[in-house]
Amino acid sequence: MSDAVADELAIRHLVSAYADAVNRRDKALWASTWAEESVWDLSAFSAEGKANIVQLWEGAMAGFEFVAQIVHQGGKANGFFLRDFGCDIQHH
Repeated sequence: MSDAVADELAIRHLVSAYADAVNRRDKALWASTWAEESVWDLSAFSAEGKANIVQLWEGAMAGFEFVAQIVHQGGKANGFFLRDFGCDIQHH
């Protein structure tokens, strides 16, 4: 297997683990997708270091009764989320 293929498989695995952790609200699995020295920049909020990133994620997740993280590959994707089950629809 070439390095490029191995790298792509590793990235796909990481993205899938991230999405699965969000869907299951699995803090330990989600944290495992971040390096200790990571920076998470969400424009309005940011955190540096894994512990701070996980703390920000926990606070953010507490605001959602339901979440669904979907992995999309290739092409252009549009996303949306329903806040409070459809009362406020936002497209991104």
